[in-house]
Amino acid sequence: METTRLNPVTLVTGATTKFGAACARWLSPRSKGGLILVDPDEDALSRMADTLPDPPERVSMLALDASDETRWAQAASFIESQYGRLDWAVVHTGAVVTHSELITDTDLRADALPADLNIAYLTMRAAMPLMRRSSSSDGSMPSV
Repeated sequence: METTRLNPVTLVTGATTKFGAACARWLSPRSKGGLILVDPDEDALSRMADTLPDPPERVSMLALDASDETRWAQAASFIESQYGRLDWAVVHTGAVVTHSELITDTDLRADALPADLNIAYLTMRAAMPLMRRSSSSDGSMPSV
């Protein structure tokens, strides 16, 4: 992960799962530009945010169903208006894709993907335009 940005803005999905919360806690002191936590359970998000060590000045909690394309459009609009960019993203869907679930069709329509891959697809589709704003002058992309 590129860690040279002075004030990175970080997005963590699945923030109340064991893995997502661990990532959020580790990234919290490093995300001085802001930390955006995403999970469908608003109460659990609030409890998890209270456990962040050395949280940045700005922590946003977005309680949304990560499989909802409309909510991701709203989230991207919020992130753009409040933060202006996104530097790092942890996309945790909560599950591991097995070999039998791998996509063989080259048509990657959102409705054709297994549920967890659909969540990852929608998350990155919302995040990547915001992350492009953070790309370096040499054209390389920030870490995902």
